[in-house]
Amino acid sequence: MVRSLTDNGPDRPLGSRVIVIAGRGPRRKGDLLVSHGHRSNPSRMNKTLILLSLLVATCAHAQQSSFTCRTNDPAVMAQLHHNDPDLIASIAAENAALEAFTQQYPEGERSTYTVPVVFHIIHNNGEENISNAQVHDAMRILNEDFNKLNPDWDNVQPAFLGLVANVDIAFVLARKDPNGNCTSGITRTISTLTYVGDQSMKDLIQWPRNKYLNVWVAASANGAAGYTLTPGGAQFFADGDGIVMLHTYVGSIGTGSVSRSRALTHEVGHWINLEHTWGGSNTPGVAANCSDDDNVADTPNTMGWTSCVLAGGTCGSVQDNVENYMEYAYCSKMFTTGQKNRMTAAINSGTAQRNQIIAASNLSATGVSLPAVLCAAAFSSNQRIICAGGSVTFSDDSYNAVASRTWTFAGGTPSTSTAESPVVTYTAPGTYAVTLNASDGSTTLSTTQNAYITVLPNPGTSVPVMEGFETVANLTGPEWFTSNPNNDNTFGITSVAAYSGSKSTRIVNSSAQAGRIDELISSSYDMSNATDIVVSFRYAFAKRVSTNDDALGFFISNDCGNTWALRKMMRGSTNLVTGGTTSSSFVPNSTQWGYAEVSNISSASNLPNFRFKFQFESDGGNNLYLDDININGGPVGVDELLLVSDGVAVQPNPVMDDAQAVVVVRDAGRVRVEVLDMTGRVTQVVHDGALAAGTHRFDLPVRSLQAGAYFVRMQQRAMHNAFGSWCDEKALLLLSVLLLTACGRMAEGTKDALNKGGEFAGSAATEVIEGVTTGVEKSWSIGVTLSEELKARGLTIGKTQVEADSAGMDNRLIVYIIADRAFSGAVSAVATDEEGREMGRSGLQLDLAAGNADYFTFKFQARTDLERKSKVVICERSEMESPPGE
Repeated sequence: MVRSLTDNGPDRPLGSRVIVIAGRGPRRKGDLLVSHGHRSNPSRMNKTLILLSLLVATCAHAQQSSFTCRTNDPAVMAQLHHNDPDLIASIAAENAALEAFTQQYPEGERSTYTVPVVFHIIHNNGEENISNAQVHDAMRILNEDFNKLNPDWDNVQPAFLGLVANVDIAFVLARKDPNGNCTSGITRTISTLTYVGDQSMKDLIQWPRNKYLNVWVAASANGAAGYTLTPGGAQFFADGDGIVMLHTYVGSIGTGSVSRSRALTHEVGHWINLEHTWGGSNTPGVAANCSDDDNVADTPNTMGWTSCVLAGGTCGSVQDNVENYMEYAYCSKMFTTGQKNRMTAAINSGTAQRNQIIAASNLSATGVSLPAVLCAAAFSSNQRIICAGGSVTFSDDSYNAVASRTWTFAGGTPSTSTAESPVVTYTAPGTYAVTLNASDGSTTLSTTQNAYITVLPNPGTSVPVMEGFETVANLTGPEWFTSNPNNDNTFGITSVAAYSGSKSTRIVNSSAQAGRIDELISSSYDMSNATDIVVSFRYAFAKRVSTNDDALGFFISNDCGNTWALRKMMRGSTNLVTGGTTSSSFVPNSTQWGYAEVSNISSASNLPNFRFKFQFESDGGNNLYLDDININGGPVGVDELLLVSDGVAVQPNPVMDDAQAVVVVRDAGRVRVEVLDMTGRVTQVVHDGALAAGTHRFDLPVRSLQAGAYFVRMQQRAMHNAFGSWCDEKALLLLSVLLLTACGRMAEGTKDALNKGGEFAGSAATEVIEGVTTGVEKSWSIGVTLSEELKARGLTIGKTQVEADSAGMDNRLIVYIIADRAFSGAVSAVATDEEGREMGRSGLQLDLAAGNADYFTFKFQARTDLERKSKVVICERSEMESPPGE
């Protein structure tokens, strides 16, 4: 089916000069438009067929925040005090009173203060749902840092070594909740507010701030690595008191890392009334900071640091305390004696009820001063559905004092274990129970979960398979499974509508479901003998209101569900709606079913344990139905190629890592398959030799190609003249145009050539592409990353922000770029949609010294609306590219 890259709706023909074989939407016989085109030389008898396949090689996108915090950030505070002048004045007065208390507070002799802590993990079943072990690791680091037990404290620069303080505050996970019940000090709440990380997220759950230090861990910390309120700011906002942390800045294991593991120490410092070493702002490196102070005598005035320049001195000081926990320099090792005294005063003050937390009565009420006793046996595992021969890692989550444990694993090897985190292998398909007995030496508690582990056959079900849900009793296995993290409406079998037969699977959707994700997950299928994998299905969906943008994603796994990769995305704003808009419960009639096909599945999935899943993200729309899911292992697109007897196409479409040329040979003969660049120069010879009649597949050298457009050319000679000249007038010439964008990057010259229909492109082509333009797809969560080339040159990125231009379009991207090594060169920021198609680009010159970092603004074209969902990759600009966007 021919389609434009800007086309967000159903496939539609653009003309008969070009054939675009796209991997989106229905592809059946009769959809292919064929034209032999005009001949460059009528006497040559050359038949030229151009098949256009878009081949997009994409880079992995990930967003990382730099070590920045938003403590007492004006925007955060404004959300609380709403610019009420009386309330602002009260906050200022409370800060002044606390400062006066601090300046006259006598340190004296004291014992260790103890602070009960509760971690609230706010997650949407993503990687932000960090493990108990990662929380415990964060607590270990926090206690080391506040008690001068961190192993690197004695590596502090000599000028400050004598000032390294033992703050003498112990942080302990709560053992009793606000109702006096046993707790591990870790709660878990499922909510899409994890992606926001603001006060609305904190409102989901908070334990009394006069009893616990609340720490919320989420997928977003409101645009920072973490933030909190100092006591004076928190005095009037009990519901906002506590610390929000981005999960990648919690601990040194799991999603955390050693380099980011001191962020929680930094935020706890704020929570006990420390400012940044440069003063009350959140912006280091500014000359105006020299006029501010952190009210600590033994920390020199500084502009602040974002890199570890140990000998650095600013504001007239000989040497700044760059290794202080309240810096941004990523080499934190110490608090000073002055900072210790300041925190001691704050935790003994009544401001924000800090002194109530450390009271003996509260330590007893929260259980942290009482002997730890076992009060619950619990366990978890890294996965619950595996293929035969696979392994599961279990974790003992019992609390609060486990001296020993005994596991029993029905059907597993080993069948018993006393390890804290045993690894168990299951060889036979079935469902199996797991039992854990935990003991603290005097009390033993037990828990058993029946049918906890499901083991699928390996190899899986033979293909082809057509699933119409006519004989499926439920979706709890072994054919199908559901993921319903919110324990509400999810996929189920229904007989109210079906494309064929009498049953389908449906999720009852409503405005109450908005933001929630449910999954329909397949069993395993044996694709080890497949040539290509094609999955097709029927779907029906309606909106409740015109603005609904519910999303249906199709994911594949070639490791039995350990990891998943997105292969198709359909949205209410583009191509998911089949039943219009209706406020009543949607039940499709026979004409309100759509057809979708997924063929962009590479040969890397030709394995005996292939799985796939549908992921539905509600935006409050109407019901979704799925039916007639077909899985086969036959060739992709061969029927279409056979319509013209001979053909060459590039598959899969689009591609993530690998691609193949599919060549259909009508008559046996000598065949040459090669890759050409836009000038017609042969860059790779894929095959050159005799081929029998039929379909043949050849791997293409995708990974070695540079950015640009290429042609895959097939030339064939009859067998009786197998070694004749390729210029013989009877030679058959077929071309497939291959677009390769390295890290989403395409040269401007390439785009110009592709946008001009009818021009000569390559020495052998007589027709080129028309209707291929840069599109604006606004349906994907924004993420910014660097290309592997820039990473290898020592660049990393931190905080990113999108701003609007004067016309209100969100087309300015601000990126914090850090250079481990000196870097000078031109770079391009390229925005793409979820299909890897370019939306816009911007270029600029980077000049950074080793160890330096700065903010850079990429200004995109006016039509590029970044805030409306996109992916951005920053790559080094080659010499052939002009500086777009400049």
